[in-house]
Amino acid sequence: MQKNHPFSGLGHLTIFAEDGHLQCHGSDPSNCYVTWNRDTVTLRGRTLHEAALALLPGRPVTDLIEHHILSRNMIVTEAVNNFQYGGGSIYVTIEQPRRLFCGRSGRVWSWSGNQA
Repeated sequence: MQKNHPFSGLGHLTIFAEDGHLQCHGSDPSNCYVTWNRDTVTLRGRTLHEAALALLPGRPVTDLIEHHILSRNMIVTEAVNNFQYGGGSIYVTIEQPRRLFCGRSGRVWSWSGNQA
């Protein structure tokens, strides 16, 4: 892995293509409480009061947690407490920016087309 790569601190990151979209899932070995899968971030061992959860949709996910894989343009669409497996977790669904890219030229375009 390159030095200075933005994800070099993430030992458990998988990037894959599905239906023409790049996706990723993984976890942060330095913070065992944070995992992500496609458009969901899970904060294990933590819960929030229902009133606080209700304020999150429409806000940047970084208002809830700062992490180098997350950015202010990732917007919370849903946040819920989950009490499976004997402990509490916060599941956060995020809307992410969509981009097209050219592997040959490195050019990147914002894309607001059909997300289906």
